[in-house]
Amino acid sequence: MRTLFTILLLALGQIAWAQREYLEDKEAIHQRAATELELAMQGPNGSLYKAVVKERLTGSYLLEISVGDKGEIRSVQVLERIGGDIPSQNRFKQLVHDARFSSFKTPKGKQYRFTHRFNLDALQQQ
Repeated sequence: MRTLFTILLLALGQIAWAQREYLEDKEAIHQRAATELELAMQGPNGSLYKAVVKERLTGSYLLEISVGDKGEIRSVQVLERIGGDIPSQNRFKQLVHDARFSSFKTPKGKQYRFTHRFNLDALQQQ
């Protein structure tokens, strides 16, 4: 498992150094965005992981994320919350909204929506 993570991290690092890939297919965008979000949620160096643990955010959230030009996150909506509290929900939603996808870009003027589940409680137990 650790070897797989290292290989994935190296592969994504190489993508980041190369020119960002231009994606138009909704499934490809969702897959790439989900991969980047999962990496950001892995410790100890993931940006979302660090904030969640430091701020002791809790809960499990199903978010609808809208991606626009250049991999920019345009909006984040909470579709479902299990556990946690409203302050944790709002702070995590803001953290996700402030993130940016670095490995791809999308067509100008188009938005792509997808859903993704985040379990913050699992991070607190590590």
